Amino acid sequence: MRVLGIAVTAVAALGVAGCGDIFLDAPRGAHISLLREKSPARVRAEQVVWFKYWGNRPFDEAETHAATLIDRYHLTEARIYMINTFADGVISTFTGPLGFPRRTLVVEGNPAPAAKPSAAADHAAESDH
Repeated sequence: MRVLGIAVTAVAALGVAGCGDIFLDAPRGAHISLLREKSPARVRAEQVVWFKYWGNRPFDEAETHAATLIDRYHLTEARIYMINTFADGVISTFTGPLGFPRRTLVVEGNPAPAAKPSAAADHAAESDH
């Protein structure tokens, strides 16, 4: 009975095992400020990242880069981290032993504030009436 318990534990551990690189990066040339842990963020984006060959390669390279989400949401401030959600754990229990683990990349942040129209543009708009 003890051997069966060890075998079940080993199989369960394999289910959530797997590696995979997720890059906590910013778009090339962008000026991104890091957001403190407790700072408010207007945008929260989660990207599920699937890997093949037990984490050796992603299915889609762009999904592994935080820069993709920062660029998509035009963020100038960002907080970036990777989590293993409950869903990741449950799904990886079945897909992990077959070599397809998953992880979740989270990017939170704030886009640039909307540019205020200049006084000259306000005056031009008033003169059109």
